[in-house]
Amino acid sequence: MQEKLPAEAGILEKDEDNKQTMKKIPIGKKGNILPGKAHNKKQAAVLGIFTVALAAGSLSCIKGIGQAYYNVSFNGTAVGAVKKGTDIDQALLDGRRMAAAETEDVIYAAMDCTLEETRKPFVSFLNEKELSEALAGQIAAASSEYKSAYVIRMGAHMVVVKDIEAVGQVLDKVRAGFDKDGSFQVEFTGNAAAGNESFSAELISRADVEKTADLHDISTVGCTAGASQFLNQVDLTPEQDEGYTTGLIDMEYVQQIEITPCAASADEILSAEDAIEEVTKEQEANKIYTVKDGDCLSVIAQNCKTSVDSIMKLNGLEDESAFIVPGDELIVAVPEAWLSVRTKEGIVYEEAYEAEPEIIENDSWYTTQEVVRQEAATGYREANAIVTYENGTETDREIIQESIITAAVPAIIEKGTKIPPTYRKPIDGGVFTSGFKVRWGRMHKGVDWSTPIGTPVYASSGGTVAVAGSLNGYGNCVYINHPDGRQTRYGHLSEILVSPGQSVSQGTLIAKSGNTGRSTGPHVHFEILINGTQVNPFDYMN
Repeated sequence: MQEKLPAEAGILEKDEDNKQTMKKIPIGKKGNILPGKAHNKKQAAVLGIFTVALAAGSLSCIKGIGQAYYNVSFNGTAVGAVKKGTDIDQALLDGRRMAAAETEDVIYAAMDCTLEETRKPFVSFLNEKELSEALAGQIAAASSEYKSAYVIRMGAHMVVVKDIEAVGQVLDKVRAGFDKDGSFQVEFTGNAAAGNESFSAELISRADVEKTADLHDISTVGCTAGASQFLNQVDLTPEQDEGYTTGLIDMEYVQQIEITPCAASADEILSAEDAIEEVTKEQEANKIYTVKDGDCLSVIAQNCKTSVDSIMKLNGLEDESAFIVPGDELIVAVPEAWLSVRTKEGIVYEEAYEAEPEIIENDSWYTTQEVVRQEAATGYREANAIVTYENGTETDREIIQESIITAAVPAIIEKGTKIPPTYRKPIDGGVFTSGFKVRWGRMHKGVDWSTPIGTPVYASSGGTVAVAGSLNGYGNCVYINHPDGRQTRYGHLSEILVSPGQSVSQGTLIAKSGNTGRSTGPHVHFEILINGTQVNPFDYMN
């Protein structure tokens, strides 16, 4: 018959198989008992003590002659036989203390201790001291699987390192990659020295530490040794040159940092060097990108450090010429480190710039008319900007001050304000037969629509009739002058319904279609002229 020690200390409760189980209690360094609940063996301190309540008995080593006794097993390994009445509770406590005395670390162990009731003759029994020594060896062996460690959580990611020094090394190494002068340092917020509480980390200006008299001492908040040495260095406040803001102004971790003490197996604990490599290497993470003016897939891929093929696959696009418009949202796989640093730097640089043009409004001109009264000239300036970077990639720039080296000369442009007239097709219906192009070896300087003789012809735009009569190859035709300086012509008409000098509005009936002049059949020929030269009517018709 096998028995396990009970789940509740000091109470012997047997199940249907007459088994009992010992309770696990956390213990500290050098055998000290720690308060609190036992943790899962994969996550936290499973600290070994087991409590049983057994009747007191002989502690001497004796030979059993067919009497009932217990075989003690620890994590499935036989420890030895003990007589009923042996104070196993005390033996476990002593064994735990012996194991703890041999190490500076907290004892972490997942333990399963069982008692099996047996009757065999001539069995050697362990006394309490011998049992304690045997259990000490088993506890030490079990605890070697788990070590005290620290989890560094960075948003959705985490790494495990062996101690607080390794935590500091990881965080400070990431900082140093973007802070060459050591202007900032890592600070742990919360009681990092307690060893059993979660705390966080942030980056603070060393200059602020020096100026703030009531800031926690560096050893109290748990800063790295390297960071604490900054306190003895020269002042590295960002340089101020002629009123400009320059140098590293601000620095912070992009992800929220949380550090938690834990128990971990040896293969889960990374060295500081491996942890640094893990948190700084770029790994793809899907992000939402909003399309901006001027974007195409190749531009987006370049800006996001990814490939066009990747964007196409993630968004189900057939080819790189896929139609996208500003405001569309695309999934892009962006290379991103687990632990990123955001910095702000003041920089000074020279750049060319253009002055805004000066506009002179002319209410008597149409908006299509403009004249450059003065040509622009490029200027040069010295700019002081605050630039924001994430892991060295610029994400924002704000010019806070500038000094003109050579003033830009603005263009002066006179522009009309009147809305110009519009132009419509001169007939309803018809079949388009010829456009503004070379035809039969010569330029056809208008457009033709085939239509039955007598089809109404309308003024394409409002204006004054200039010509109404027969004219060379146009046959019967009408010319109309328009307020914007343009002119329209309507040829091969069968009947003219307006007279020279007559004012007409857009859509006024001016003639009927025909087949007069040099014509290959009933149709309307239509032209638009600017400064006496024909242009393609389709470029101006609504």
